[in-house]
Amino acid sequence: MLRQNLKKYVGYVFLAIAFPFAVPYHVTNNRGVFTTTGQLLSLLPGKVGSYLRSAYYSLTLKKCGKRLYVDFGSYFSQPAAEIHDDVFISTFCIIGNAKIGNNVGISPCCHILSGGRQHASFQKDVPIIWQSGGVLEQVSIGENSWIGQASVVMADIGKQNIIGAGSVVVKKTGDYEVHAGNPARLLRRLF
Repeated sequence: MLRQNLKKYVGYVFLAIAFPFAVPYHVTNNRGVFTTTGQLLSLLPGKVGSYLRSAYYSLTLKKCGKRLYVDFGSYFSQPAAEIHDDVFISTFCIIGNAKIGNNVGISPCCHILSGGRQHASFQKDVPIIWQSGGVLEQVSIGENSWIGQASVVMADIGKQNIIGAGSVVVKKTGDYEVHAGNPARLLRRLF
């Protein structure tokens, strides 16, 4: 009981510390301000950095559940992301517009993109980086899933999935499945 109360009060302290970092984003409603602050906070090491990142995202993301852990070097690039309870994001991950369910583990160096159609190339002889027209989509990761190291996710992942290390998920997966490869393919069904 004492430990739970202590964690609760420590959480309040970090919310107070994170508040000045969240104000510029709420005043400007600018995604660049949100991302820049997240990148800055991603450089703080240890538990202090993780507590501060979690507090910042609880103040700025569209939805942020309890017990979010965001490790060193990881940040969100889209404030529209929705995070549920007990989500663990390991080192050097970039999370776009994602909806992450309860009890999800994301291994180091993973990238959750905002869909697979972020960029468009419609004009001949115009560099792709100068063209607009891409679509940002929300990618959903089902509860109780685990994303293996260095995976790239650009499509929805079902409930209780295991995504093998180094996989590239380009198609929606079902529930209770194991996927791996580039592009990721179904290896087996759980249960």
